[in-house]
Amino acid sequence: MLVQYDKAKWDYDRWPNFTPKELSCMCKFCRGELYFDEQSFDAIQMLRHLVERVVFINSGHRCIAHNKLVGGVKQSEHLKMAFDVALAGHVHKNLLKSAVQAGFTGIGLYSTFIHLDLGRKRHWFGGGSAPQIWIPVLNGVNL
Repeated sequence: MLVQYDKAKWDYDRWPNFTPKELSCMCKFCRGELYFDEQSFDAIQMLRHLVERVVFINSGHRCIAHNKLVGGVKQSEHLKMAFDVALAGHVHKNLLKSAVQAGFTGIGLYSTFIHLDLGRKRHWFGGGSAPQIWIPVLNGVNL
């Protein structure tokens, strides 16, 4: 369900480490559209619990205009709820294993972030140096 982040009925006890604003679209077009998906919010909160560190979201939900502007695919999970989580401060293997344990099924491996969603089961490498960074990490991780 699409809502404005400031109108979302946020459960701060259930999702204490996140706010609706940080998970909403950050563009100038929609002024804070949020796809309210409790299952996704539960998964990102579980990830935060498992890694025991701050989980910084570079991009959460995107409105159609923002997704197009940043070159997102037409069927992007960001149009619903997906998370691009910054890698800084994390041990890559721990973050990846915790993401799988938290239930994420769509996993994009990039050089500065990891994309996580609850869509169909798949994984991919972003461009550039991502394969060199992530291939050594994949040993023992069941994607």
